Amino acid sequence: AILGNCGLQASTLALRAISHLHVTKENYCLWLWVELKVAALLGIGIGFAVGGLAYQASGFDFGFATTIHCSSPTESQIETE
Repeated sequence: AILGNCGLQASTLALRAISHLHVTKENYCLWLWVELKVAALLGIGIGFAVGGLAYQASGFDFGFATTIHCSSPTESQIETE
């Protein structure tokens, strides 16, 4: 539910930026690049946070934590699409 809410807010902000001419044909690529960098950094950060929690909660099982860490950013990206 939280990821759906974040995706809805992100798409609303993007559409608002386009409709208010903050994003134009001239700066579209730069705007898209910034959005993709932020999304990647958030995904990696969430992956490390969730992976760290999984590592501690599993009794310090590195394999389990690595699996959770690698699947968290992917799951976030799939959920928001």
